[in-house]
Parts: sequence; structure tokens; C-alpha cells
Amino acid sequence: MDFVPRGAAYAGAPDNYGTEHTKSRIQVDEDKGITVFSPDTYSQGGLVRIAQDRITKPGTIADPTSDAAQKGARKPDPKAKGLQIWYEVHGNGPQKIVLIMGLNNSGFGWLGQVEHFARDPRYSVLVLDNRGYGNSETPTAMEGYKTSEMALDVLEVCDHLGWKEKRQLHITGVSMGGMISLEVARKAPERIASLSLLSTTSGQARGQKSIVTGLPPTAAVKMITRLLGGKWLGMDSDEYRVQRVAETLFPKAWLDAKDDHDPKNRSRRENMQELFMWRFHFVRRQHPTGALGQIRAASTHHVPNAVLLTIDSSVPSILIATGDDDNLVKPGNSRHLAKWLPHAKLVEMKGVGHAIQLQETDKLNTLLEENYKEGWEKTKDERGVEAAGEDLPASRLGTKAHWDQVYQ
Repeated sequence: MDFVPRGAAYAGAPDNYGTEHTKSRIQVDEDKGITVFSPDTYSQGGLVRIAQDRITKPGTIADPTSDAAQKGARKPDPKAKGLQIWYEVHGNGPQKIVLIMGLNNSGFGWLGQVEHFARDPRYSVLVLDNRGYGNSETPTAMEGYKTSEMALDVLEVCDHLGWKEKRQLHITGVSMGGMISLEVARKAPERIASLSLLSTTSGQARGQKSIVTGLPPTAAVKMITRLLGGKWLGMDSDEYRVQRVAETLFPKAWLDAKDDHDPKNRSRRENMQELFMWRFHFVRRQHPTGALGQIRAASTHHVPNAVLLTIDSSVPSILIATGDDDNLVKPGNSRHLAKWLPHAKLVEMKGVGHAIQLQETDKLNTLLEENYKEGWEKTKDERGVEAAGEDLPASRLGTKAHWDQVYQ
């Protein structure tokens, strides 16, 4: 594909951006990672070694796939403990947004949110690839794939950035990223100004909610099983897998409708498949261990109702948002969260599927901004600063000259 589909990479990306990977890499201390985010908002990024007290046995990180190696991934250090997580920070404002992506997906899925918030001088925006995907390394031990462990990964990246202050973070997660966000809130509620839970769940029922609600939809089970089986058995083409993903993430009626923003008057289905195919070829191909590990993390996730009540009383502002036509996480899970997070705001979007951040980017960004603002204003006394601090201008954004030094 010799052009960048709308929404696949940052606005203004050159047409050959996805085909010439050497021009779509950040290089930081010789560590490379491909990116879709704009050089104009870039502040810092790269690989950071974390979890050295949790992954204590060296040599337990999988080698990158051949596709990932061709796109710059290096073999892991056989003598090192822990793992390396890829992250990027865009913007340089005092309010710290942390965007956590879902199951077997890249942080690039937050493009619409990074483009919106990173240009606002109030915010710094952190995106990362969870362990086992994209530019991050893949631990080989299955027991390390738990949402609680991945929450510690997120907090350690924040520690690396110096984002340790009280009520400084706006934790935002979609799908499995929302599950991780709940675990972050369980472990470090005092660091959170707001919590945004998108298309997500408290996890397994375990007698705490309806079994019907807790079980994943049949469509989700079929899609994941077919994608994994078809890939490893060589049954399906890349195009078929991309089509199945799009049909699971979005409602059929929405996909079939014309895209009002497309000059060619094509359907949203055509445009989404084009975008996903571009990203499929752009992103580093996942190691099978990472795929299975993240499925394990999502399927074993469980936050009890009593813990939800504790989170409700300790996090100042909480948003719960879901589509009413979600084929991966039943909307009833968001209603369950709202029951046990009684101070949260619940928003159900009509005709919206699982990928809420893609399907309704503008509406979601407005909701997020409202939640961030409410959490920030509620916690100004705890931070001991003026609320006007949110209006401070960014002291530094990645200028083109700066970017040319780190962008290879």
C-alpha cells in the first residue's frame, strides 16, 4: 500500500510512511520502535526496562518474530532481568493521561486521543504497548500474564517518567486495558485524579454477578479461536483475518453505512478494512506466546465487588462508557461496574460497538475531557496547587528540529 489511509497514522504523514519503515522509527539510545504518532507533539519515548524484581530469571524473554526483527526489533539481552516496555509521551502538560490498550492490540489504537489531547497544553499523554505485543518484549512465562502484573508494568513506566505525585494521573483503558486500569486503581488509588473505563469488565463472575453477563459473547469466542487457529494452521489469509476483526469490533449497520468523510463515497467497512490492513503490515508481528498470554490475562481477570466499592470511594472521578452493540464485552458488564462504582458516570452509546475510541472518537474525547477536568478540579487541594495549573502552557514539545535528531 503506497499511501496512508485516513486515520492510520498521524495527520500529514507522508504517503510512503508505512512502506519505508526506516522513516517511521524513533531511535532512542539505539533502541528502535515504529510509531504512528506525530513528531510535532513527541516529547520522549523508547524502551524502558521494568519488572526486574518480578521477572528475576534471565533468559525468559522470547526472541522477536522474523517480521518484528525486519522492523527493527532486537533480540533480548540473555543476561538481563525484567522486560522492556515500549512507550511514548506526547505533549508536556502537568496533567498526565495514561492510555492503556486492550487485548492483542497496539497502543497505536489511541491515535485519535493522542492527536486530540497532546496538542492541549494542559496534558502529557503516555501510550505504551503491553507486555507481549508490538514494540514491547514478550515474557515466556505464562504466569506473568495477569492484569495485576500488567498494572504494575504501567505504574513502573510512570515511575520511570517521574509521574509519582499524588492525584496526577488520568488512567484510561479500553477492553483489557480497562481491566488493567481497574488493577492500577486497586494498587495506587492515591495517584489517580480520574479513571475512565471503556468497553470493559470487572472480569469473571465468581458469584458476584450474573454468569450470563460474565461470560464473553459467542461471537468473541468464535472470532478469537478462528483468528488464532487460522493463523497458526495457515488456513486464512491476512485479508480474511482483518475482515473478521473489523466485523467483531464494529456493528454491521455502522460498517455498511457510507463514510461521510470519504471523498470516494465508500462504506465505513471498506475504509476500516483498509486502515486495519495498513496497520497489520505496519505493526511488528506478535509472538504466539504474547497472544496466548494476553488472552490468559483477560480471561482470568477478576475484581471483586468489594474492591470496586473501595475504588469508588478512593478515586475522585470515574467514567464508564460502553456501546450498546458490543460483540466482545457485553454492555451488562459496564452496568455491573456502575452498580458497584455508584459515584461513576455511566454512558451507553447507541449503535456503537467495542472499539469505542475508533467509532466515536470525538464524542469519547469530549467525555474523557469532562472526566479529566472533574477529577483535576476535585483534587487540587490534595495536590496543593492552584487549579489554574491546568492552564499552564507546555514548556516543551518536540519541534521538527528536535525530532530530526531522534527520528530515523
